[in-house]
Formats: sequence, C-alpha cells, structure tokens
Amino acid sequence: MPPRRLLPLVLATALALPGCCSLARGLCPVEQALETNTLLTRDTPDEALDYLVEAFEDRRIADIYNSLHPDFRDAHGGFSLAEFTSAFDEYEDLFRQDAGNLKNARRQAARHSVNGLLGGIRVDSADGTMGAIVVFKRVDKATVKRVGGRIPESEAVIQPIGSMIQAEDGLIMPTLPVKFAGMGDVDPHQIVRLEYRVEWLVYELRDVHGVRFVERLEDRF
Repeated sequence: MPPRRLLPLVLATALALPGCCSLARGLCPVEQALETNTLLTRDTPDEALDYLVEAFEDRRIADIYNSLHPDFRDAHGGFSLAEFTSAFDEYEDLFRQDAGNLKNARRQAARHSVNGLLGGIRVDSADGTMGAIVVFKRVDKATVKRVGGRIPESEAVIQPIGSMIQAEDGLIMPTLPVKFAGMGDVDPHQIVRLEYRVEWLVYELRDVHGVRFVERLEDRF
C-alpha cells in the first residue's frame, strides 16, 4: 500500500455550500454535503477516471468540478463552480451518457511525461462512437502543523513534495524548508508534522470524438 494511503489526512475539497437555495442554481454553487460519500480516490490516473465517472453518475457536481485541473478550466473559459452547475443542469442527460460510455470503454495507458507530472489514459467505446485520451496532471497538496499554529491545506510550490520529506518514527517530517502558495518558506524545525496527499486531476483531453462533455463546455464557455 502506498505511503500516502496511510496518512491521516482527510480534508474536504468540495467548494459547495450547504443549504443553497434552489431558486437560482446558476447563482448558488451546489446543493451538496461537504463530505463525499465514496470509497474512490484520485490517487492514480486510473482511479481518478473511476472517481470522475462515479461523480457524474451520482450528480456530485462539486466533485466533478474539483476533478478538473485549474489549467483545464482556464483553457475552457475559466468557468466557475456556479457556471458549471448551470451547464450541468442544462446538459445533464448528455453528461450522464458520457459517464456511461466512459465506464464501459476500453482503457489503455497512454504515454506519461518524463517528469512524472502527467499521465494519460486512452478510452474507446466498443462501437467506436466515443474516444479520447484523458490526460491527468499530478497535484501535490499538503497541510502543516507548526509551532504556534497550523497552515491550512495548500498546494505545495515545490513538486513533487515527496522528494523532500522523510519518515521518522511514523511521522512525516520535512528535511528542507517547505514552500506554500501565497506564503514564504516554512522552516523544517518549526514544523511539528507535515501531512500530504497526491491527486491526479483532468488536465486536458486529446484526440476527442463523441464526448459531449467537452463539446458542450466549448459551446457554453
């Protein structure tokens, strides 16, 4: 079992707000609980694809949104969670059909990047009506408990973060200063514990045909 699965970090990444009104769902983010009811993870590209398919099937809109890398969202107009929710409401039937096609599609590992930050999966339906290479990008996230306080979860600036930590007596401790987005270095001697996880997010889709999700995003945004 990979070390990251043993880490006790369980942090909600959904951006949805509870109790959102149902009168203007395009303006309210998502009516969804903060805790995701799933056993799936985004620990590997293959698992991330399963996670995405399940999120479509279960209408977990915030989980779908958060499975899309920020670079992917920017490349398709920089849509917000509220805008994506509105699009999902409009094209839900088509998106669910996409999920079914992805679930039943044949999979084949595509080329990974040399630096280990990208991983691809080729998916093709049996009848040839749908196909794509789904490219995932690795994102290393961490949270630090330090002397005098705690740093909220943030994407590490130095990647991969696993290259600069070591395990001692069951604790994850950094050996070098840790950089986080929006703040300076955190001295390793000030860190009581560092917890981290790796996620794979949808970065881009290549050689796409018959995937309505991509087509509708391009039309909408």
